[in-house]
Amino acid sequence: MNAVRVRRAAALAVIPVALLCAGANTPVAPLGPSLPMRAPGPMLGAFPAIRATAVGPTAIEVDWMPLAGADLYRVYRNGIQLTGSDIKSVPTATTQLTFLDSSAPNNTSLTYSVTALHTTTINGLPNTPNAGKSTTSETLLQTSNPVAVVAPPLLPPQGLTASIDAANPALVHLSWPAAPNWQAGFIVSRNGANIGAPSSLGMTDTLPGPGWYTYQVTSALAQPNGTTAVSTPSAGARLHSGPMRVLAFGDSIMWGQGLADPDKFTTLIRAWLMSNVAMPVFMTNLAHSGAVVQIGPSPVLPAQVVTTIEQSEALKGGIPNQFGEAPNSFPTISFQGLTMGTAQGSPDLVDLIVVDGCINDVGVATVLDPRVKDNDLHNSIQTACGVPELTMLSGLHGRYPNAKIVVTGYFKIASDRSDLSLLNGLATGVGINASVIASAVGGPAAAAFGLPPPDPISAAIIGAIVGNVAADTYRKIAVDHSTILVNDSSMLLQQNVNSINQLGAGTVAAFASVPFTDANSYAAPQSWLWLVPTPATAQDEVFAQRGALCQHLPAGDTNYNGATCPIASMGHPNVTGAQQYALAVERQLQQWVPGWRKAFATTQSVP
Repeated sequence: MNAVRVRRAAALAVIPVALLCAGANTPVAPLGPSLPMRAPGPMLGAFPAIRATAVGPTAIEVDWMPLAGADLYRVYRNGIQLTGSDIKSVPTATTQLTFLDSSAPNNTSLTYSVTALHTTTINGLPNTPNAGKSTTSETLLQTSNPVAVVAPPLLPPQGLTASIDAANPALVHLSWPAAPNWQAGFIVSRNGANIGAPSSLGMTDTLPGPGWYTYQVTSALAQPNGTTAVSTPSAGARLHSGPMRVLAFGDSIMWGQGLADPDKFTTLIRAWLMSNVAMPVFMTNLAHSGAVVQIGPSPVLPAQVVTTIEQSEALKGGIPNQFGEAPNSFPTISFQGLTMGTAQGSPDLVDLIVVDGCINDVGVATVLDPRVKDNDLHNSIQTACGVPELTMLSGLHGRYPNAKIVVTGYFKIASDRSDLSLLNGLATGVGINASVIASAVGGPAAAAFGLPPPDPISAAIIGAIVGNVAADTYRKIAVDHSTILVNDSSMLLQQNVNSINQLGAGTVAAFASVPFTDANSYAAPQSWLWLVPTPATAQDEVFAQRGALCQHLPAGDTNYNGATCPIASMGHPNVTGAQQYALAVERQLQQWVPGWRKAFATTQSVP
């Protein structure tokens, strides 16, 4: 609706958006209908400059001082007279004249001008057809110079606040202050979909379930032409509903071989997160003993066969894996992360991934075989822990876009402080023939041991040397190879993490190097590793349960290494070792804790 207002010049306090001052005293051709020009008569003053000021998204105020001799004014927008803009004024008036154009199109450049006219009333002469009638003639005096202005865009509300209800976490309360300029209503969206159009400054939403939700508010205003003008959306207030989600993928170390659930380092991490992030944490551990990073297709195992085996073994194990203590290369770590993990719920809801892998791809038997040359071991570690591991991590980063990733490293298996007299029982576990070891280190020949299929980290850790006293030569080889394994794998895993961080914004991945020293290696004075489990002397926490499991592995499934299953805990982190793993991971998690606390807060506000 357009309106005419008259007010005193002294009371005017509107700043023009744009102003073009009037030119010379010469009248300007009218923008409206052609009208007769007034005879020169007395000299007219210059038409005072007009002002056009935006006072709302669809409202422009035009004002001017009266022109001497004018008693009628008309306002034009873009050359077209505005309805209701005939403004009558006493020719000698000194008050400010104002016209409000309340139908201006939103967010549009406009041009306004005013014409000044003089009107004359002529009465009909007696005894003529016009007797008793009067007519009015108009004479154009001047047209103002045009003035440009922009109807401002509609602005969204600022200061949106979203809060999860303390009593009912399924409810979110939204509130916002009024926008800086006029608006008639709002449109509220959740994750880009409209969920309401309140006319008040707030609303309550019911969440469809746990997850991440981003709320935005848009101002809406009915246009004079019947359409609705909308602002850009407000800044998004992002809320998290439900527990923090953590997934663990990997081999027997990530699984926690030989440990009861409360002592697994993944369990310890979960408790630490709950304490430090101050919210519930849901942990799913999909790791298992013997897992390798990947198994590529080959003539013996074509791609389709590998996929079939992966799926079959995943279904047999279940969640958690009931056969997690039994050595098995399947499901591979890549399959755990890229297929099994996504089946646990929306990948977008995963906040943290803890993963390891590649020692089984190298093969602990390879590390501890005295016939293996250093260069060959370097190459094996490069092949296993380089590109395949990086490919897997890249896949995890792409599949779980909101998740941070911590990659855990490995420890030194043998050191100069390892008691080699305790290694006799481990030879069969890694599949190294005792006579081969004896021959390689120059010791006396010994009866050959059998050669069961090796099951790297999930089986034995140190090859035995037959005889009462372990050869010092072999100790040096074992220590040398163990050192190469730790140094090379740590370097490659750190490089892989660096590559992942270069893919996105900020640090999304970290490498957790475990602080094992020589004194913590196998059979060392302060060893953090399980010894060969033997009844009544050195048993891990789940020795009995694993023994029963090994007798009831899926019938006919040759993927499981039943021969090493009963003693598979040897060489794995014990309770203290698991605690050290947890501490190493927690040190890396510290960098993300402040961000998590902020992101998981139940109230979120944006400017």
